[in-house]
Amino acid sequence: MIKKENVPIGHLILQELAAQERSIAWLAKKVHYKPSTLSKILHGDRLGSELIQRITEVLKHNYFVYFYLLYQDFEPKLPLKMEK
Repeated sequence: MIKKENVPIGHLILQELAAQERSIAWLAKKVHYKPSTLSKILHGDRLGSELIQRITEVLKHNYFVYFYLLYQDFEPKLPLKMEK
């Protein structure tokens, strides 16, 4: 089971690149990153939402759905009412 704080997006992106027979260098060019920088990011543990969005658009694969699936049972707390 995936921990909520550790969604392996970088690993999932690497899998999709392999499935599409694309390289990190190809993706880096599309998202305007240096290949070495993008490789470090994908092999690391944190990706920013803006980069995930750009990669989602390029690879035509919605990576935000993984976060959604993890938090389906999440019930937000209602904001506290402020006293006047």
